Amino acid sequence: MICVLHSGGIDSTAVIQYYLNLNKIVQPLFIDYGQISAKTEFKYSQKIANYFKINKPFFVNLRKFRDINPDHSLFSGKDRGNFHDSFKNQFFPNRNLLLLTIGSVYCKSNNINKIAIGIVGGGSNSMGYPDTNSKFLKSVDSLFSSTLDINVEGPIVSWTKKKVISFLNKNKFDFNLTFSCNVCSVHPCNKCASCIERNIALNNYLL
Repeated sequence: MICVLHSGGIDSTAVIQYYLNLNKIVQPLFIDYGQISAKTEFKYSQKIANYFKINKPFFVNLRKFRDINPDHSLFSGKDRGNFHDSFKNQFFPNRNLLLLTIGSVYCKSNNINKIAIGIVGGGSNSMGYPDTNSKFLKSVDSLFSSTLDINVEGPIVSWTKKKVISFLNKNKFDFNLTFSCNVCSVHPCNKCASCIERNIALNNYLL
């Protein structure tokens, strides 16, 4: 079994599809760290689990985490400016490390020795988030494997957004089952970096 951090978005869903294609048992893990779209994200994560006929996503409530910086766009919904500014505003220090750390605790408590995250090397991630690359993954994997005997995997970290879309499309996945917006709680705003990147990817790459 492998635990997959799942947000209900395209990238983390591709990770689930990746492991299912390898006949692995997948346990989705959804973490509400206070993001404004958490409720909707979790709803889509549940829909995707039903679609794949896999275990229901385990829900972790870290909602009070938002109190660290309540004005951050991920928590407040305030996100103005062009794509570059939006992308910059959506960075939250060590968010992926936090998610993986919580995930590792869940894994250790449930005798799961692998956890995966949907980090993608192409698309806007190439602009420089320090926790969305193979170097970050290797560092966390080294730490967790030595302290918890848990391996951290990012099977699509070297992929481009085009490859992610193509991969899911070839597997006949329904993209309407996914949700990606960082500033609206119910409907996509179509203005934040996540929405723009998603729309461009689907419009440009969907076969």
